[in-house]
Amino acid sequence: MNAPTSTIGNQIDASLHSSSQSCNISHAKPRTVQDLLTALCDDKQLPMLRTTVGHICDCLNIPFDQLTIDAMDGLAPRFTTYLQGRHHKPNAIRSYRNFARLLLRKAKELAQLSQLRTILSEI
Repeated sequence: MNAPTSTIGNQIDASLHSSSQSCNISHAKPRTVQDLLTALCDDKQLPMLRTTVGHICDCLNIPFDQLTIDAMDGLAPRFTTYLQGRHHKPNAIRSYRNFARLLLRKAKELAQLSQLRTILSEI
């Protein structure tokens, strides 16, 4: 064999890597889904939450930066019809609905946390 051989692990990686995305956690109640996703930047399910938000934006025909959390309340039947129209399988539809429900739950938790911080700061 005349193929060049190289060993693994004998050189130091000199290339610079970009740092992770900055996570600015706001203490205010999130009003838009963009604020919510920023607050959830350390969540391990963030990629799927972003994908779900993309589908919700398409369903409602609203740009990402204008989607409010209130617009997502009561969306389940319309969102299901949208996903079925896009020929998603039943398990995918169930998953997207669960992630949409998770977004609403996280928004409520952050709102309650914001209220608690406000009360504690007044004491």
